[in-house]
Amino acid sequence: MVRRALLFSVTSSASYLLIATVFAIFCMAAGHNTMEMIYGGAATIVLPLVTGIEVAWLWNDRS
Repeated sequence: MVRRALLFSVTSSASYLLIATVFAIFCMAAGHNTMEMIYGGAATIVLPLVTGIEVAWLWNDRS
């Protein structure tokens, strides 16, 4: 259980850094309006959580 929690934490953090960086670069390069800013802000929170849950849930625990 601790292993899955650690896996969730690591994958969520890595996913957050990647998604936030990509969105920040896109916003600086292309600009954005208020609706895109709201979607981007929500996506940088929701997508890493979903990624962490999926990896922790589907990870084959061979200990």
